[in-house]
Amino acid sequence: MTSRFSVEDLFNAIIYPNRDVAPLYRNVKFRMRDGQTHTGLVAFESADGVMVLTGPTTTVRLPDSEIVSRESTTLSLMPTGLLTGLKSEDLADLYKLLEDAGLGESVIAWVRTRFVTYHEWANRK
Repeated sequence: MTSRFSVEDLFNAIIYPNRDVAPLYRNVKFRMRDGQTHTGLVAFESADGVMVLTGPTTTVRLPDSEIVSRESTTLSLMPTGLLTGLKSEDLADLYKLLEDAGLGESVIAWVRTRFVTYHEWANRK
């Protein structure tokens, strides 16, 4: 994996999640007939609707007949600031985890998911 991504590339993908979002991970914003908007990753499309992943464990079904517009964005579901407050030793441990995993781009997605989940848990009220 480190032959494919440099240390800088790996950490930039986590620090700046909106800088270069792969098409598979781009949010789509849906505007509905009733004025509501839903933004998330398209998880599944059928002949009569779309399933949208709006959070790590949240999905919503949108019937095609209710969708007014659909716009792909360049925003990632992962919030910025996930590495804020980590010590240099923590960052070194994270890099070692990524290096040892050897799974390519899917590792970045895995880490983003885990950090989002941890970030939500750590900042719960």
